[in-house]
Amino acid sequence: MQKITIACLLTACSVAVAPAAEDPAAAPGRYTLSPSANGFVRLDTQTGQVSQCTGAAADLVCKSTPDERAAMQAEIDRLQKENDELKAAAAAPQPSADTGPQIAIPSDKEVDKAFNFMERMVKRFKGLIEEMRKDPAPSTPL
Repeated sequence: MQKITIACLLTACSVAVAPAAEDPAAAPGRYTLSPSANGFVRLDTQTGQVSQCTGAAADLVCKSTPDERAAMQAEIDRLQKENDELKAAAAAPQPSADTGPQIAIPSDKEVDKAFNFMERMVKRFKGLIEEMRKDPAPSTPL
């Protein structure tokens, strides 16, 4: 008998407590209104959307305000993408300046051969100039 009484009490308590927990009046509302200079500001507590409300208390007309958060998030996303691209470009191997065409350095024998050629050419040129100074060509009148 005592077990039946305890079971009935527990059942009655759980039935009485359950409706109080589901009572929507006990939970805060979805929207909150705050007075502002131009009427009221309505905040949606679930989404964070803000609306500007004007008119009498019974006939409020609410218009959504521009959501700067969405514009800011779009800019943050764009900058994050650009930052990732720049990091990837910086991490990529850069071509070295030494990868250009390789120039072969001449040997001492090749350098001596080039100097000998230049020396002979200068001596011939100098000989031609001296020859022209010794034998002036007869001038012809114009």
